[in-house]
Amino acid sequence: MKLTLGVCTVGSFLKLSVYNGERYFNFSKKILNQEELFFDKLGELAGKAGGGFGDFGKICVINGPGRFTGMRISYTFARIYEALSGAELYGASVFDALAFNLYEKLSIGGRFRNAGVSVVCRAFKDEFYLCRYEIKKNTLRRVSEPLWLKAGEAAEKLRSFSGTVVGDSEEYGGIYGLSPSAEKAGASVSLIKPENIIKSALYFKKRDIKPLYLKPAKYEDRDKKSS
Repeated sequence: MKLTLGVCTVGSFLKLSVYNGERYFNFSKKILNQEELFFDKLGELAGKAGGGFGDFGKICVINGPGRFTGMRISYTFARIYEALSGAELYGASVFDALAFNLYEKLSIGGRFRNAGVSVVCRAFKDEFYLCRYEIKKNTLRRVSEPLWLKAGEAAEKLRSFSGTVVGDSEEYGGIYGLSPSAEKAGASVSLIKPENIIKSALYFKKRDIKPLYLKPAKYEDRDKKSS
């Protein structure tokens, strides 16, 4: 039996999902030292799915942005597993996964309501990530490069945005305070859903799982002043 594994270690929650072709078996827990549970939970979920640790044919990884150490955990594991087993690797960003949550929510009878989507996540203290997508002709696609902005800059961009905002409120409960007047995605999709690690990665079909590092706003300011 070949299983599909989804892994997210970039935030404060360890999130895992194993899919056996019929059902998703999920795990999510807030934990500081995620490596302490990582392998035990992988084996446990694989067993529930009817297989074992050596049965992953595809591995889907959330590759950032997020904690440096967390990104390295999933990246290193996936690369070693690929080298030993030949498993296929797929990557999705935090932005991809959150946008896919909304895409899935807006499905009506297999068709999707057209929408502009802004994904916003906290980066550090008063700085935030922002990335835009669109849902058009039943397809979700990214339409901007992700930005790392100061809170005021992010709020200004969201103030003029006419679509739906989706944020990771599980990681930062005040995320929607940046866009009080915008249409918000809702609590059910405002987090990394374990099964959608797999679904979003296979939807976008990106084979690159290299950690996604973004430039902090303070360095953007420095570069602007020196140019």
